[in-house]
Amino acid sequence: MSDYTLCLILSTNGKISRKTGLMIAKNSQLYYGTVGGGNVEYQALMQTEGGEYSFKACSGGTAIIGIYQSLTDAVVEQITTLKEPFLVKI
Repeated sequence: MSDYTLCLILSTNGKISRKTGLMIAKNSQLYYGTVGGGNVEYQALMQTEGGEYSFKACSGGTAIIGIYQSLTDAVVEQITTLKEPFLVKI
């Protein structure tokens, strides 16, 4: 995994909403994003036996995430400073 990576939730155990928009991981930790309104920054990612990544939320829920795209520092800065909902084309 590169320094900054775009992540999307693929599946959950039902205790985490899939309506999270986007998350960014940095050095194998969630760096930016929310899960069901809760903050997930600095949550460690774990790699599953199948090679996917997952994380565990404070609610006890777990989620499998997909690592979709490496991001440059400039793109990360733009995303993390936006105040309104948005779509990113990569």
